[in-house]
Amino acid sequence: MTNRKKRFKVQVPRDEYFSKKSMRKEAFLSMYQQINAIADLNPKKILEIGMGNGSVSLLLKNFGYDVTTCDFDAALKPDVVADIRKLPFKDNSFNTILACEIIEHIPFKDVPKALSELRRVAKKNVVISAPYSCVSLSGLFKLKIPFLGRLFNLSVYFPYDWLNPRKFKFNSEHYWEMGRKGYSKKKILTLFNKYFKLVDCYPELIQPEHYFFILEKRE
Repeated sequence: MTNRKKRFKVQVPRDEYFSKKSMRKEAFLSMYQQINAIADLNPKKILEIGMGNGSVSLLLKNFGYDVTTCDFDAALKPDVVADIRKLPFKDNSFNTILACEIIEHIPFKDVPKALSELRRVAKKNVVISAPYSCVSLSGLFKLKIPFLGRLFNLSVYFPYDWLNPRKFKFNSEHYWEMGRKGYSKKKILTLFNKYFKLVDCYPELIQPEHYFFILEKRE
């Protein structure tokens, strides 16, 4: 199924997803975080918006998940070519939607439209990750509590707008980033809460500029 009514401007060339840069440890850690979030939710049907090099969808399929890929770059050969602001799916089509490092590629004024579409198409959950411009001091203190079987990390994050108050400008890929002037974490959370119930949010510890939001569709 393909939506070709409108030509979309591709911001990230296909070759970049298959370059040596895409094989960095940080890229795999982000993929792990996405797959781990899906494993916790354990949905039957998944829509992945923004498939990149296809590694996440391939792994999920190998683990037995029913995954449909969607991207507006036809060169990536997704199952469906479409824009996140106008998804060609029926209401409640997928148990969970995975949309990682995507919404910053559209103007902020269009984010509500994208969130509305995600809410319409999702049956239960949406997993979003977005860039968090911050200075991080990760792993300052580690504490393992034996009877809980968990390792707790103390990390501190300072939004970039504290150090650089200049307004963020479109950089050929991102229209906005959380932590920049005018795009505080509080503002993003408030916007998400208009469309979903926030279940959890957290940074990827090794790469805190990838910030994850686990969202649930309200009844």
